[in-house]
Amino acid sequence: MEFMQQAIVKNFYLEVKVRYLKQNGSSKRQWFATNVCVGTDNCKQKYDEVLINFTHIDADNPEFFLQPGQVIKVLEGKVKQSKCVTVSEVWLDVDSFRQTDEEEKSKINFA
Repeated sequence: MEFMQQAIVKNFYLEVKVRYLKQNGSSKRQWFATNVCVGTDNCKQKYDEVLINFTHIDADNPEFFLQPGQVIKVLEGKVKQSKCVTVSEVWLDVDSFRQTDEEEKSKINFA
C-alpha cells in the first residue's frame, strides 16, 4: 500500500479497539481507534478512524500487552494516509506507548 503523507505524532491518548476480518478462511485481528485527535492540546488533526500497527511488539500477540477498550498514551508514532482514491485509510504506526491507570483515564476527554 502506498501512502501520500506521513507525520510524526507524540503524546496523545486513544482507546484501542479490535475487530476480526475474514481472510483465507481464518480470522485476522485488526486493531483500530475512533475519534483520534493528534497534534497539540487544541487538536490540530482529528480522524474518525485509524488502523493501528504496533511496531515494537509482536504483531501476532499484541493482546499480551493490550485489551480492547484499554486507553493508552501514544508516546511516539507516525500517522500515514493511503493514496487509494476509493477508500482512504489512515494508519497509525505506534512506536512507543504506555498504559494508563484508572485515575489518568478518568481525566481524559475523548469528545
